[in-house]
Amino acid sequence: MARDTKSIRADLRQSDLRKANQRTSDAMRRRLREAAFLLLLPLVVYLFACLASYNPQDPGWSHASASGLTRNIGGAVGAWAADLSFYLIGYLAYAFPLLVLIVGWSLLRESRNEGQSSLEPTLRLVGGVAFFVGGTGLAYLHPAAASGLPAGSGGIIGHVQIVPSAAPDGMAVGFKKRSGSSLNLSRQRALQK
Repeated sequence: MARDTKSIRADLRQSDLRKANQRTSDAMRRRLREAAFLLLLPLVVYLFACLASYNPQDPGWSHASASGLTRNIGGAVGAWAADLSFYLIGYLAYAFPLLVLIVGWSLLRESRNEGQSSLEPTLRLVGGVAFFVGGTGLAYLHPAAASGLPAGSGGIIGHVQIVPSAAPDGMAVGFKKRSGSSLNLSRQRALQK
């Protein structure tokens, strides 16, 4: 019986050690996620500062500058990053640092997989892409807001999606080659009546 008591105590010690190791590894993972989020914050601030201090006269992705003077707070790298962001997605470039911050925050939180679908990360990615693609198209339809941006308010992605054609009432209508022809035919038929 003495052996049984000793083996039970040894088993309890091993079980306690496993639980302590599990708590330590969980705490270590939590601290690593917090450190990653804290390292992500300066990157988000840097990206936003680069976008906010964008100057069309700085040398960048969409054009060269004769003067070597860079007015962007982020320097030459910041000028290039801001110019490329505005060239591709227009004013939605301001949403990109916020997206990075949201992704970092979701990684910081404890993940609870109990009620989540295995498709949830994929659906979130599709939603993010749809936000940027749809948002650039809508921003491109508002050409008055494109002051100083290299490819308009929706960027080149918005330009590829939507080709504005002047309708009689001055609105931009039509999607490029997909549903644009059906929209234009419907508009023409309505004008003929």
